[in-house]
Amino acid sequence: MDTLHGSVEERNDSSVSDSVILLDAYVPDRGDRVPSKSAKSRLLGEADRYLVWLRDRDCTEATVRGYRWALRDLAKGLCDAGFAMNPRKIGQTEVNWLYHHRYAGCLHDTRVTNLGILQGFLKWAGNKQNIAWPRRNNARPNVRWLSKDQAVLLRSSATGLGKVLVHFGLDLGMRRCEMLRLKVSSFQTGRSNSILVMGKGHGEGKPRMLPWHEKTQEVLDIALVLREKAISGARARGISFEVPDNLLVYESAKGVKPYHKSALDNVLRGLGRDVGIEPLAFHDLRRTFGRTCHDAGIQLVGIMQLLGHADVEMTIRYLGLNDNDALANMKTLAAYQKSVEFRKVETDGISQQNGGPCGI
Repeated sequence: MDTLHGSVEERNDSSVSDSVILLDAYVPDRGDRVPSKSAKSRLLGEADRYLVWLRDRDCTEATVRGYRWALRDLAKGLCDAGFAMNPRKIGQTEVNWLYHHRYAGCLHDTRVTNLGILQGFLKWAGNKQNIAWPRRNNARPNVRWLSKDQAVLLRSSATGLGKVLVHFGLDLGMRRCEMLRLKVSSFQTGRSNSILVMGKGHGEGKPRMLPWHEKTQEVLDIALVLREKAISGARARGISFEVPDNLLVYESAKGVKPYHKSALDNVLRGLGRDVGIEPLAFHDLRRTFGRTCHDAGIQLVGIMQLLGHADVEMTIRYLGLNDNDALANMKTLAAYQKSVEFRKVETDGISQQNGGPCGI
């Protein structure tokens, strides 16, 4: 899931100065006006529809429960304070109050986390208000990327289905739902080998074409062997069944079934325990893929295309860029400019020499 989430920590954050708080603390007097219960119910009803929308986009049940708690707490706070309950009318005043009053005893980053949940909901509801949302304190988001050593260890240790999953996530940047939707026919060969990936969304999801990695053929062969083994085992028991066209299948009591997301989670978590990376999640692999692309010098738009993001802001959040990256990028720019200036001086010198009395 790509929206910020988390729980509220009830403790003061003395390390956060007023300079990092981007919101105006002033909140006008709301008087004695209290929204009706029906207005609050309508807001919660829309929030429930938003949660269903998140589920349809492969959001985990644990995350949905956290979002539900946060949105209900936000709605209760706004209702008790007499603020607008229409998600399309919630604006800067409401956000300021939530930051400075509702969550006054919380860490700055915890406030940002809870308001991030509200931000996602308001965007889904069609809110067009010009709201300045608070940002984290110049730190990476509360997510994880694998180190280079961890990535190498994971690739070298994985076998069987684990090797397939690691390759799809760490080398191709696929989501878990995209792995589950892969079919044998998704892998297309020809002048340029490509994979038809069905991304997030209703039904089969939004399609995109993904080029093969140099190890994709090797991993695909492993997946096909595992698939054929499951089919042969079920047929040896003399039962009749339809063979699904999914790439990732397993032998069940009734034949052959496509893997469920919980089964893939168990495989990946087990692999993480074996190599000392706990807990290991599919989005850890996907984010690491994006970060590796950045370190390799791939342009931001190219990374966005490989990950299947709709906008570049999501890609930036995946990369977790901070001031250290900005400093490194500035040094790269300066080195490039110096190399261009050096080549220009060198070229001009040659040009002047050739253009002299003895020039050709």
